[in-house]
Amino acid sequence: MNALDPARFQVLPNGTLYIQEVRKEDENKYGCIAGSSAGLNRKEVQLLVHSPEGLHPDADGDSTVTKAVLITMSVAGAYIVLVIGLMVWCRYRRRSRKLPIGDASKTENGDIEHTELKDTVNGSGGAVPKPKANGVENHKEGQKSDGGDTANSQSSKESKKSTKSNSYDKLALSRTHLRETKLIGRGEFGDVMVAKVSRSILLSEKRNSKNGQASGMATTPTENPPDEKEITVLVKALTQTKDEHCLAEFKRELDLFTKLSHENVTKLHGLCREAEPHYMILEYTDWGDLKKFLLATQSGNTPALTPVQSVGILHQISRGIEHISNNRLVHKDLAARNCLVTSKLVAKVSLPKLTRDPYSQEYCKHVNQIIPLRWLPYEAVYEDEYSTKSDMYSFGVLMWEVFAKGELPHSKVNDNTFLNKLKEKKLEWKPHSDTPEPLIRIQETCWDLDPQKRLSFAELSKEIEDVLKSL
Repeated sequence: MNALDPARFQVLPNGTLYIQEVRKEDENKYGCIAGSSAGLNRKEVQLLVHSPEGLHPDADGDSTVTKAVLITMSVAGAYIVLVIGLMVWCRYRRRSRKLPIGDASKTENGDIEHTELKDTVNGSGGAVPKPKANGVENHKEGQKSDGGDTANSQSSKESKKSTKSNSYDKLALSRTHLRETKLIGRGEFGDVMVAKVSRSILLSEKRNSKNGQASGMATTPTENPPDEKEITVLVKALTQTKDEHCLAEFKRELDLFTKLSHENVTKLHGLCREAEPHYMILEYTDWGDLKKFLLATQSGNTPALTPVQSVGILHQISRGIEHISNNRLVHKDLAARNCLVTSKLVAKVSLPKLTRDPYSQEYCKHVNQIIPLRWLPYEAVYEDEYSTKSDMYSFGVLMWEVFAKGELPHSKVNDNTFLNKLKEKKLEWKPHSDTPEPLIRIQETCWDLDPQKRLSFAELSKEIEDVLKSL
């Protein structure tokens, strides 16, 4: 009590502290200690002094609250700006994908960057969303110029577009020339059929396109003499015109077969686009796909292949896929069902790609895409990395199919289990018991987990050729 002013502070007999003329500096904590045999106890109270105008909080407390409010408002404002920015960006991306786009180019591993999808397929000039190819986006033609483009660059773009259009004009074929059309299955684009076309019609269509006839125009079919030579063709219909992935794949296959010319790769005969659905016309063989042929040998309807014949078919397929890889293209679905065989045992790499009928069990849905799971390596399924090395892995599975007479690889394992084993890199491949000894090492190299350790197709063709000579 010595520090207190006795004129203003007084302790009453009952222990109460009485303060006269309370001042602002009297604000503090005041305590009282009481004790008994049970011990001591202390209680404290906070004294607040009101001015005549009322209670005024301290400046520091007010500043803290103000800062908290400002920070909260700033964060909320930044979030709103971010959301609006993302919405504007997404709308811009959608609109830019729908703009007419120009020429197509290839990526390093051979995949085609798909451009001018709708224009290429039907020549209508309509806008179509353009998907990504291996994570690479094409620049969009049709965006507003910033003034840096010159007249020469514009004319160059127009020239490229015209050249691309002319290359497809040469493929124009009227569907009225297709006869005896028969459905054989369904693929990712739509129906897959076989039909007959007069050989002279194909030749005349090519001559007409070179002479400058308008592309895609229907022509009046001529009566074919009964003895005129006809050939069987594969017809792939594009019915999924609103699916950008289907449009991109249709364009990719079209570009793939347009650029190729090899005895062990099927030929592209023409493109019917005068009406919907659009047709891709490909070469077909009298014995159909290799998978069907192998199953026929298994059932005894067709004589089984000898080891030499089996290796001979694999050698022809390796030459075909080597030609594809030399053109920096990727097949993505190399399997027995996508190869053709003739009655003379000539094998050709093709792409019927019957994803639904009759080979639906050989495909599965993964990350919203239909993929040939049992023919793909880890990097293709889980990293979307397709290359000639993933095609080499698929060739190893194709070798297994040939000697297993068309059996489904890992037939006792369901798709989910297969996916898990592939993800954990615990999937084990073993050569079929009928595989000739010299091919086993080659096949094991195809299945190497490290893509860089797999053979190139040039090396593969040479090694299989050596095995064929030794047999």
